[in-house]
Amino acid sequence: MKEKDRQAMYRRISYHGSLLKDFCKIDGDPIALCKKLHRIERKAHNLMLDYCNGVMDHDTLEKGAEKIEKQVKKILGMDIYLNRDPRGRSLKFTEEQSVSWTGYKDLGGYGIIAPDLTEGGYRVQGL
Repeated sequence: MKEKDRQAMYRRISYHGSLLKDFCKIDGDPIALCKKLHRIERKAHNLMLDYCNGVMDHDTLEKGAEKIEKQVKKILGMDIYLNRDPRGRSLKFTEEQSVSWTGYKDLGGYGIIAPDLTEGGYRVQGL
């Protein structure tokens, strides 16, 4: 990745992390927050994908989902909606929370907690 692209990506990450910090009323480094949530997003996505591909049963899925929900609640201090469809992002704000979320949203209006902020991912106006 070119240095210019890397800098633009980190501006997007920092901006999104700042939105998360303000929305959830938490402290810390916005980039570290986004990286931590992105790692959990990947785990959640892989969990849902494995379930859909028949690699695991429903009980195993639910145990994994509960663990992920607890991890995110510990970080953000609030319950979240865990999307079980592997075609989209897994970590989302609830419908009620999404109403006041000013960051990235999916087509259904749910706030996305850990969007893809790489070059091919979501765009932020002016960044």
